[in-house]
Amino acid sequence: MNSPVGWWVPGVAVVATILAIAAGRNLAIAIPAASVAVAAAAIVLASAPFGRGPLRASASPAPVRSEPDRLRFAFRSGELGRADLVALLDRLEREGPRPDLPTRSVAELEEIVRLPAREFDGYVLQRVEELEAAP
Repeated sequence: MNSPVGWWVPGVAVVATILAIAAGRNLAIAIPAASVAVAAAAIVLASAPFGRGPLRASASPAPVRSEPDRLRFAFRSGELGRADLVALLDRLEREGPRPDLPTRSVAELEEIVRLPAREFDGYVLQRVEELEAAP
């Protein structure tokens, strides 16, 4: 189970409890140590996910279930989505009319991905039209 407070808060509670017990009748040490122990234990209990199961590690989007969903997500995902679209177009071209299409260099891919939105849309449209027109 993933705790949002980590392991250091329960550790502080344990160490403060041991210190409070070891202080014995020395109230100048025992009272502050016991207060820290109670506060740390309260934080741990307040953050415990009672009956909810493990916490999710990230707020990633739901998995894409179909190719059209994947394409819509790629168009909305900025540069990473654009890179996926270029890779998809290259793959389609390799599977179809140009099996000898060379792999793009990183610089070439970055240049395409950083195009302004209208130019990138035009690039994608041109590639799709070329794929559709190929024998």
